[in-house]
Amino acid sequence: MADIKLGLTLYCFTPEYVKGVLDLEGIIRTAAEMGYTGYEIVATQMCPDYPYVSDRFLGELTAMNRYYGMEIVSYAANMDRGLRHDRNLTEDEMLARAIVDLKSANKLGATVMREQYLCGPNVLKRLAPYAELCRTVCHAYFYLDRPGPGRFRFRRHGVKSADDIHTDVDRIASGIKYCFTGHRLAVGRFCHWTVYQAGSRSHKLYR
Repeated sequence: MADIKLGLTLYCFTPEYVKGVLDLEGIIRTAAEMGYTGYEIVATQMCPDYPYVSDRFLGELTAMNRYYGMEIVSYAANMDRGLRHDRNLTEDEMLARAIVDLKSANKLGATVMREQYLCGPNVLKRLAPYAELCRTVCHAYFYLDRPGPGRFRFRRHGVKSADDIHTDVDRIASGIKYCFTGHRLAVGRFCHWTVYQAGSRSHKLYR
């Protein structure tokens, strides 16, 4: 049987973090005490110089990880395509920002970078070769658990099905991460149907 290591996203500690109950070191220490060995860091929340990573922060985080026996596994980036007040960012601009995120993830030693759905499938495809150079698996995550701007919208970007992206980018260490954050106990029928309609089948959802 495979020795599967458990990790968590530090986003789980958002209430304690924003209220000042726990700082970053306190969160990493608590996660280690709970039995986790790795974690995802949400860069916009916990990296003070985001989208960049300073040498000082790198040193501090490395020391914490070494002391508590933890490692950073995933770097959660942010894509604010509405950064300008007069227009949305272009694909070239979003790609440039995503490359900066990729460099920051690589500097911290994360082997996975989680990019937001707002970058769009085309940017994800263009980002894949850079991820390959950094030996980083790059995921774009799509929320399936609630209506609104984050809902599953492949067709809005001219993609026929979810599997189209899998086919194009899986071969170069990139892919899609479905986010079922609103279904902590079980995934609802509506979400299964949404994914099915987009082209994926149940056996691929659980692979």
